[in-house]
Parts: sequence; structure tokens; C-alpha cells
Amino acid sequence: MPWACRLVSVGLWSGRFEDGVPKNSPKIANPSSVAIVLLSENCVWTEPEIVESQRLPTGLIGLAGGTAVLRTDSGAELVVVGPSEMNLISAERARVHHGEVVVRVTEGGEGFALITPTSEVIDLGTEFAVKVDSHGDTEVHVFDGSVSHRKLQQAPEQSQFCTPAWQSPAMSMDNRQARCR
Repeated sequence: MPWACRLVSVGLWSGRFEDGVPKNSPKIANPSSVAIVLLSENCVWTEPEIVESQRLPTGLIGLAGGTAVLRTDSGAELVVVGPSEMNLISAERARVHHGEVVVRVTEGGEGFALITPTSEVIDLGTEFAVKVDSHGDTEVHVFDGSVSHRKLQQAPEQSQFCTPAWQSPAMSMDNRQARCR
């Protein structure tokens, strides 16, 4: 599914929710949960079995196929496309082991971080996508706003900033070098 279609899916489903929770779901929250499943389309889960409207705790999420939309308690919406595997670390951080994730952060949710095997991408009020291949090589695309990104071996003050493709090229951070292409 092209990136644009995934982003439209997020927009279409956002009207079914109020304060990040499906309008008809109970308002009971697990204190250890950090996100909710907004949409599960043709999903084949590997770790653990997950359903729409389910609150998610920290931990591993494996998606063998399909597309899922999650909203963290910090306000970040994640469109996860299978096959993907990631860890929800907190409402503000997730680690993508492999796969594709589109992140949309609304005003007030800035600072959400996606960590990959080679890099860290921090939202600065934006919409961006991360693709991690089986070798851990990471590609970042910014659709709106900007992100701060750095290789994991670099100090935070060595972060670079990436803006939408129409303003600058995509950033690729792989095990060999960081480069724009």
C-alpha cells in the first residue's frame, strides 16, 4: 500500500475516536498501557494477538501482514505495515526492529522517538515514515514538519534535521554511513 494511502487511512479513521479512544469503548484504562489500537486491517499478528480498541502495554508487537493504526497516550499515531516488529517502550518511544511505520504527531505530542537498529528519529511536530530492512538499514521520509535524527553511536548534539522531501531529500541511515538521497 503506497504511503499516501496509509496516511489517508489514518485521516479517515480519526473521526471514529474521541481523545484517542474509540467513541463506543469503555473508558477503563490499564495504568501500564501506553497505546490503543485504532484500526486493524487484514492483520496477522505474531506477538501477541491484538484486536481493535485494545489497550497495549509496553513490549513486543509483531505484525506478519496487514496494516494497524495505533495511538500512543502521548498523541502519536503509528501506522504499522506488516511484516513489522517493534517494541512499545513508552507512550513517547518505540523501537522498530524491522518493517514500515508511518508516524503522525499532533500539536502537543512533539518529541515522540522511534529507535531503529542504527538510528534514532525524534518528531519535532510532523508526519514521517521509517522503513527498516532485515539488515537494520533505516530510511526516513518526512511528509510534513521536521525530525531530528542521528546514528545511535552519535551524541544527541550531533543530530541532523530532516524536512519534507519537497524541501530536502530522504535521509538514509544504514550500518555504513548516514546519507541523504
